[in-house]
Order: sequence, then structure tokens, then C-alpha cells
Amino acid sequence: MGMSNVPAYIHLARACMIIACIIGIANLILIFLAYVRKSDPVWIQMAGLTLCLSVGCVLTATLWFGAKVEQYSRMADTDYFSFGYSIILGWVSIPLVVIGEIGRASCRERV
Repeated sequence: MGMSNVPAYIHLARACMIIACIIGIANLILIFLAYVRKSDPVWIQMAGLTLCLSVGCVLTATLWFGAKVEQYSRMADTDYFSFGYSIILGWVSIPLVVIGEIGRASCRERV
């Protein structure tokens, strides 16, 4: 099966996951800069923002893939695509990141 035969939702999910990885790398850099410059809370706020953007991309990819793979499997009358461990990992990681962001926001110093 070539790339032209792959449904568009697979390309969308793949693109969202790649964007989430790139934003995650930027998040790691911002967290490192926040530890280096302890007096400036802007770096921590920017790291939180990039983390929320990354979670948004992962949420979009897992929702879109989960909704469309079942529909495509019924239309094509095949079980070629399956959910697998990666989509389960995406669903588990989203609440954990949200809980971490709530904890980070509630524990920061009030300036």
C-alpha cells in the first residue's frame, strides 16, 4: 500500500504527532532555560503554553484517528488498521499532562 492509497486522516494524525514531538522538544529547551534562569517566571509560563499546544496536537490526532479508523474499516470491509498501543498511550498521556499542568499552575509562586 503506497502513500497515495493511505486515507487523509492517517496523514493528519501523523502530522499532528510530528508537530507534537517538535513542540515537545521546544518545551524541553524552555524548561532547561527556566532552570538556568531561576529568577524569570516567563520561561516556565512559556513551557506550560508549549506543553498545552503539544497536548492539543496529540488530542487532535488521537480523536481524529480513533473516530475515522472505525468508519474506514467498515467502509473498506477490512481490519487493516488497528488502534494499537500508541493510541492508548496518547489517551493515557493527555490526562497526566493536564493533571501536571494543574499542579504546576497551582504551585507556582504568586508574584
